[in-house]
Amino acid sequence: MINNDSTQELALFFAELAPDEHEKLLTGSGIWQKKYFPLGVTVFAENSTSTDLYLILKGQIEISKIVGEKGTKKKILAILGQGSIFGEGALLSDKPRSATATTLVNTETLVLSKEKFESFLKERPKEANYLLLALLRVVNQRLIWTNHELVTLYEIAQIISKTKNDLPALVKKIMQRLASLTKANRGLIALKNRSTQKQEISTQWGNYNLSSEELDQLAQKLITQHTLHEKTFLALPLYDFSENFLGIIAMESQVGWTIETRKIARAVTDQLGIAISDYWFMESENGRSKLEQRNVEF
Repeated sequence: MINNDSTQELALFFAELAPDEHEKLLTGSGIWQKKYFPLGVTVFAENSTSTDLYLILKGQIEISKIVGEKGTKKKILAILGQGSIFGEGALLSDKPRSATATTLVNTETLVLSKEKFESFLKERPKEANYLLLALLRVVNQRLIWTNHELVTLYEIAQIISKTKNDLPALVKKIMQRLASLTKANRGLIALKNRSTQKQEISTQWGNYNLSSEELDQLAQKLITQHTLHEKTFLALPLYDFSENFLGIIAMESQVGWTIETRKIARAVTDQLGIAISDYWFMESENGRSKLEQRNVEF
């Protein structure tokens, strides 16, 4: 039932559960309930007071957060697939939701409500402790990944700071670091030509190449699906802060993609998108300033 490529988090979760709880969990019995969400539905919203825990049986969930001074921009934190757990923060605390969860496709989940969880703690404390330990293992692993992500983002920020005035050098440096971090043996970064609106390869490694038609088809898929992941292949869209589509990162890894390497790839992609947007803005402003200066001279 659960895709082996997405089981790392679930394996941590199952490690502490009693065998009979495994079966109950997957069949949606006992304290768990199956719940279906169609495409485009908000499972829970940022700052809401819902407290359910979810486990994805089938489908995809986007986890996002509102950012920016006016609170009008969305930052995608993660795309979760089959076998992923989300919503554990509100279950284990009394704080509001820290992010929004939205279905990207028709999605089937298992749901554990806070009420049932607390009743379970009282009625079957031994089994409940197993479940609590399982949740804590998942939370701990996410903290480890977050620390790794913060270190990576610092490294990427240093690269951007040193090459922000040279876009080709910036993209190439980011490509080299991304390949090293994710163990991707080949890949490419393509940017949208602002005149033709076509995708053009900016840099590549491992002799990886796609035709103009293939790049445009990939771009159309990413605009609607946000991420493409199949075994050794991963493709992510480049966006600016206003969610304008800027380009593509496509990679192949012979060792496959773990939850951690996909999270790192997305974090780097987000930073690169913002850096490209800033470069193009400054280029446009410099061009406008030179044009105004010429007009004054005439």
